[in-house]
Amino acid sequence: MTFRGVTITSPVDTFLDLACHLGLVDLVVLGDSLVKRGRTTPEKLVAAAAAASGCGSRLARRAASLVRAGVDSPMETRSRMLRVLSGLPELETDIRFYDPVTHALTRRLDAGDRVTRTAVEYDGRQHVQREQQWESDIARREEFDDEEWRIVTLISKDIYTTPGNTVRQLERVLRKRGLKFGPLKDEWRLHFRDRS
Repeated sequence: MTFRGVTITSPVDTFLDLACHLGLVDLVVLGDSLVKRGRTTPEKLVAAAAAASGCGSRLARRAASLVRAGVDSPMETRSRMLRVLSGLPELETDIRFYDPVTHALTRRLDAGDRVTRTAVEYDGRQHVQREQQWESDIARREEFDDEEWRIVTLISKDIYTTPGNTVRQLERVLRKRGLKFGPLKDEWRLHFRDRS
């Protein structure tokens, strides 16, 4: 295909090609980012991976099945993958709340369960370094508190340094909030290095 006058491989072919070079988590990060930018859809990635053969095709199929729309950042993807690979519930991605009168988007959550009012958010440095963002986050969290939501906020170290602690914390919170799931798995250890 041609993009800005340059001949390149298509986004879907790039995803399939990189399945020979990336691990599962990074390939899902790539897929989520391609979907976010409107370059493809999860369904197209799944179909292409199902038809693929050869190098990386098995990994491509698994990664494509884990790609989701509505993911805003690579760290949101990594947070989701830590949950999935540890046997925790994946949760609904990109939960949106609208004003009942104007139908305007009022709030959103990275991932959560509407029934139990439980959410998992990833906050990068910009949430603290930008004063306006920080103030907005505080007001938004207070609104969710008023509606009895339990929001677990993760930061970089929760994914890169202490993923084992993160898995245990999320298990405790999700079970306490009433989510049902089986025993935890250790597959996350193949993809996340615990340095605690």
